[in-house]
Amino acid sequence: MLRMTLTIIAFLMTTHYTSAIANPESNDLKPVTVHDPSAQPTTPPNVEPLIEVLMQTRKSASCIVTLSVDIQGIPFDLTAKCDFAEYEPAAIEAMQSARFAPKFIYKTPVIRVGVEYPIELKM
Repeated sequence: MLRMTLTIIAFLMTTHYTSAIANPESNDLKPVTVHDPSAQPTTPPNVEPLIEVLMQTRKSASCIVTLSVDIQGIPFDLTAKCDFAEYEPAAIEAMQSARFAPKFIYKTPVIRVGVEYPIELKM
């Protein structure tokens, strides 16, 4: 029993989440939201938009794409911050094609927020 408790405490310390909230009118549950910055895609992003910008600008760059992942593993609410602003739309377009494995907590599908995906572009 003690070992199980320690595992749960460690999990709660590393992952922030909100509990499911019942909608009294429809008896539906809203999905649980989990802060999961290190989620990795099962289908990688399409890099073609990034390669096109790299060939046009001829500049190496680093980007961080921040996104959320729905319960089907599809990214949404994407933003990008790059060394050069020209790369930001391409980074978002690239990550829109990525897919993630659905995440479950206690058999409940969860929405992941705050996922950060780094992109390095070298000329």
